[in-house]
Amino acid sequence: MLPLLERRCVKCHGGEKTEEGLVLKTYADVMKGSNNGPVINPGNVTDSFLNSQIVKGEMPKRQPRLLESEIKIITAWVEAGAPDN
Repeated sequence: MLPLLERRCVKCHGGEKTEEGLVLKTYADVMKGSNNGPVINPGNVTDSFLNSQIVKGEMPKRQPRLLESEIKIITAWVEAGAPDN
């Protein structure tokens, strides 16, 4: 999971500046969430803000939309309870 986030998300959420205080470099960072609170609700895809933004195509903002296979990986990870793997 983290290699996907690193490849597709860390440019805006983990580099020198972060959008909305959301850092996606480590599992702990992901689970911590953003300035607005948690972005992952383990086991609940519909209540996971990060997942909904990706599925809607609203994230990433300044890069190509995630591939369907990448979206499926993130969705399956959240559905599985967002394990630290």
